[in-house]
Amino acid sequence: MLWEALSWLKSNYRSKHGIPAFFVEGQYSYNSKDVAISDYKITVAEAAHSDDESFASWAKEVQEKEFYILENDSCTNFWHSKLLAENRRVDEAVYEETVHRTKKRKTTLTVFPPNDTQLKADTKKIAVDDMKSFYLKTIGMNSIREVSDKPAGSDVSFGKLSNIANECKGIVKAKKGNAKKSLKLIQKVHDKADKYDMVKNVYEIILELHVYDAYLFEKSYETLLSEANLVVKLWGPLYEKLFRGSNVMLQWGDATPDAIKECGLKSRLDLRLFSWDGSKDTIVELGVNEFSREAKTAKYYYDLQKMCLCSKAYINQIIKNFPGLTAEMIKAIQVPFVITMKFQAQVYIIKMESPKVYSIEKLFDLNIPADRDDMKKDGIHNLLAGLARLKEISLRLDRILRTKEKLIEERKNNIDRLRDNNPESKESIYAKWVDSKVWSTKPPVSSYINSAGCNQI
Repeated sequence: MLWEALSWLKSNYRSKHGIPAFFVEGQYSYNSKDVAISDYKITVAEAAHSDDESFASWAKEVQEKEFYILENDSCTNFWHSKLLAENRRVDEAVYEETVHRTKKRKTTLTVFPPNDTQLKADTKKIAVDDMKSFYLKTIGMNSIREVSDKPAGSDVSFGKLSNIANECKGIVKAKKGNAKKSLKLIQKVHDKADKYDMVKNVYEIILELHVYDAYLFEKSYETLLSEANLVVKLWGPLYEKLFRGSNVMLQWGDATPDAIKECGLKSRLDLRLFSWDGSKDTIVELGVNEFSREAKTAKYYYDLQKMCLCSKAYINQIIKNFPGLTAEMIKAIQVPFVITMKFQAQVYIIKMESPKVYSIEKLFDLNIPADRDDMKKDGIHNLLAGLARLKEISLRLDRILRTKEKLIEERKNNIDRLRDNNPESKESIYAKWVDSKVWSTKPPVSSYINSAGCNQI
């Protein structure tokens, strides 16, 4: 669904190691520079196991030289030029906003806490009098801080979608959002490169809903729309088609993974994403999703703090189960989670910012087009792009950990690679980075939570 990085690199690695053309082809923005570099390293790691001996030999040489090519002048100049170009666009946008705005926007200076001790000390001052303050206090006391306010121009780049996606987008636009006419044409579309027809399937799912189950979007049906309706008829089919044929498995309905049990949480998850190669010990948790049939403030913040704690437990488990991770690798781990309310969803990531300090960040929204106007405005295409990005985040996490696992095994068997005189033990890394304590308190609106059918934290 996203661009085929490995096959592209195989065709272009002989030309300056594919750098910086790799970043151009993937359509990465400067704000996603870290993602771009990570993608390149992961792709090279995969190339090292290629059946093409020449390609594999090149990849191994790049790894052995610690990706020195990423520090050359052409790569450095590329990112510098990218930053200047994007800043120029931001400056122009800010100028336009300033000229046309009559009221000044209020701004606040955010001072980030230097460590978990200061973060918890600041959080203790929060008085819990509503669900938002309950959420902020819960995550703060669990060493998690929110980094959701982005500067202008920092939107996440969805990357490059396949030609079939653009073809389907053109059909819907040409038919002015008419679901029946668009569906008839898209059903005839086929892409040989898309083995599982994921792009086509996403378009068909949304269009068929509007043709055959339009009542789901009617205002009069709103009170009858259940959470099960949302999962079975709307979001469920999208996720199943999205991850078909990948290494990601989906577990629906009140799942409680071991990582959550081990830290004393009683949360049950609506959707669990994980990868598995046949052994219980090799399960890698890749994300979670919580669903709600309607958007209510109390339920939103309750689900959000629940997802934060569960995702923190996932990161802790990863650090525990993958010894040998360096500080750089630990910081590169991003676990996605999704809050879904009716036809809208928000995608977040949680990551380690520093030892014992975690941060969450909202990346983008997912919206199921609810009417013809939404579809005319590329609603299905935007949904597809967001789903593709979510999939790529999950797959990247799996690739990082699986690749690291292979590299550690290779290093154990290669005396030339044992350069560290005093490598950190698994226990010392875990103790240094992980905050394993769970702080919780009762929400101020427990009567609403109980009536809403929320699970216990």
